[in-house]
Amino acid sequence: HAAIYDEVVARLVKRADEIVMGNPADVATEMGPVASDMQRERILGMIEKAKAEGAVVEAGGCLDPDLGGRFIRPTILSNVNNQTSIVREEVFGPVLAIMKFSSTDDISVLANDSEFGLAAGIWTKDIQRAHGLAKQLRVGTVWINAYRAVSYAVPFGGFKQSGYGRDNGLEAMDAFLETRTTWVELSGATRDPFVLG
Repeated sequence: HAAIYDEVVARLVKRADEIVMGNPADVATEMGPVASDMQRERILGMIEKAKAEGAVVEAGGCLDPDLGGRFIRPTILSNVNNQTSIVREEVFGPVLAIMKFSSTDDISVLANDSEFGLAAGIWTKDIQRAHGLAKQLRVGTVWINAYRAVSYAVPFGGFKQSGYGRDNGLEAMDAFLETRTTWVELSGATRDPFVLG
C-alpha cells in the first residue's frame, strides 16, 4: 500500500542485502547462481533496460562482487509501473519490482494487466480481504502470508502465457491419459443401433 511503501522497500532492501549466496550444497546458502550464462546475461540486460526506463535499483542489480560468475545479487527495483518492461516479462531471476497501490481494486488491475499469470503472494492481516483478492487474480497459484509452498498432491501451473498445463496433483495426470467410453449390452438382446433407449 502507498502508505507503507517506503517502509516495505527499506525492509526488503535490508533482507536482500542479508541473503547468503554461495554453493547450493552448503546448508548456509540461501541463494545459488542462476542456471546459465545465457540466463545471467538476460537478467542483467533486463535490469539495465528497466533502469533506462526509469527504474531505481534499491538493492543488487549486479553480480555478487565476491562470487561473480552466475551469482546475481537479489535485486529490488522501485519507481516502476505496469509499462516498465521488467514488470511485463517473466524474469526467472532474483528481481523484485515494487509498485505502489492505493486499494485492493488497484492490486487486481495491476496484477491482471499481464499476459502472464503463474503465481501471486499476498501478505495481510485481513484473511477475508485476501481471499476476495485471490478470487480476482488470474493466476494459477495464490499464496496468502506464505510463498513457494508446494506439494506433489496439489496442482501447480499458470494462467494465460505462464506454463504448459499443470504439474503435480491429479490434474497433472490428465495430460498422460486418454478417456475411453465402453458400452456393453448385458441382457443378451440385440438392440437396433438407430433407436435410443
